[in-house]
Amino acid sequence: MQILPLLMASVLAYFVLYAPQPLFPILSASLNLSETQTGLLTTATMLPLFIAPLTFGQLLSRHSPEKLLRISLVLLAVTTVGFVLAGNFSLLLLIRFCQGMLLPVLLTSVMTLTSRSAGPDSIQKAMSAYVTATILGGLFGRLISGFFADYGDWRYFFYLLSILLVVMACFPFMSNKPDSTHEDLIHWQDIKDLLFKRDLGFVFLAVSCLFFIFSAMMNFLPFRVGELSAGASGVFISLMYSGYLLGVVTSLLSSKLSMLIGGNYRALMVGFAVYMAAVAMTAINDIAMLFVSLFVFCGAMFLVHSIAAAWVNTVAGEKRRVVNALYLTFYYLGGVLGSVLPGLIYEAAGWNSFVAVLLVVAMVGLVSINRMRSSK
Repeated sequence: MQILPLLMASVLAYFVLYAPQPLFPILSASLNLSETQTGLLTTATMLPLFIAPLTFGQLLSRHSPEKLLRISLVLLAVTTVGFVLAGNFSLLLLIRFCQGMLLPVLLTSVMTLTSRSAGPDSIQKAMSAYVTATILGGLFGRLISGFFADYGDWRYFFYLLSILLVVMACFPFMSNKPDSTHEDLIHWQDIKDLLFKRDLGFVFLAVSCLFFIFSAMMNFLPFRVGELSAGASGVFISLMYSGYLLGVVTSLLSSKLSMLIGGNYRALMVGFAVYMAAVAMTAINDIAMLFVSLFVFCGAMFLVHSIAAAWVNTVAGEKRRVVNALYLTFYYLGGVLGSVLPGLIYEAAGWNSFVAVLLVVAMVGLVSINRMRSSK
């Protein structure tokens, strides 16, 4: 399968991004950090993820995505070892920031190569496969790091991950057509046209809201689990992320579900509405209900993500690198804000206020999708 190495690279990238999350209670205790301070380990990585896709635009436009992909994999391996060896919180933040500088190069290259390899008739399936790979990376990165923390040493997982990243850099990444380093250059006029003339601005705003909510929920979930189940182990916390499995299903079936619901716009509206309901369910003070709500939450999130990622690539035409860079920029802008701001609300006013903030953001996403639909 031509895109399989690209999908594997995506899995490993999301290992790097999310594997530290189940370790937050351990890191918080060992470094004497608050919940919000610990959450900065995610923020530090997401901050450049939202800045870099466009600021690195000329780099992504003028150099082969295959070459950039290999370099970013090797450098991620180096920083992963650095994460293990870092002896203080400031150095951990710096290393996570460096990883965030590398991840958008890797992910934009993967998205570009994946959509190019698929061809115009198979973009929906190819991008669904890409989203599925990111889901699996997020899920198993958390599960495996939690397992190592409970039954060995969490550091061993990161050493293993660094080896896998180097091995992955040696794989062939092929596409159906030769790369042109001058195709699809990023210009501000192109960005303006894509945002306002092709109605992508509404999609990007909705995606930003989507990941704001998701990042907030996933970042502070370990602390919520600790509230509801004192002394929860690393594996137990990691298993709370198993709702990702439903995300795999909805991502793979996104094109069929979209047709069943009545098209992309209706599927996005329904997906966001279900997403909102799942967020509200997490306010119930019951660990079993939290577990169930996260399945619904992840299923809805990745349905919306898959449809949106495929749709923007369909609209992009010859500007796929620009569109994918914009998509990642808005997506991770939501992630940066979501990994910090709701945490301040959580610390100050508790989980229910935290949930209320997420519901307000979800409403903004729904309105944005509705505006997108009405503008057609």
